[in-house]
Amino acid sequence: MQFALNRELRQLNERIRNAARDSSHYKLKPHLSLLYKKMPAVARRELADSIMAPFSEVIFDSLKAVRCISPTQNRADVEAWRVVAAASLSG
Repeated sequence: MQFALNRELRQLNERIRNAARDSSHYKLKPHLSLLYKKMPAVARRELADSIMAPFSEVIFDSLKAVRCISPTQNRADVEAWRVVAAASLSG
């Protein structure tokens, strides 16, 4: 599930990457991954196309910076993720 990328999110990403001294060529693509499973590309695309979110807007109330294996490919990779910073977004 893809999310819109705006100026504020780009700036936040840049600040985090600068603070982490991240020199990778990671391209920010805000999203929510709903499945980590090896499966044929056609089946994956059909499954993704069949998902209809019951909402048109998402509001986040917190943010976490996570150190993770890239690319994340399976459950073990997800379980190895580590939160390195967290912040509340509520006023």
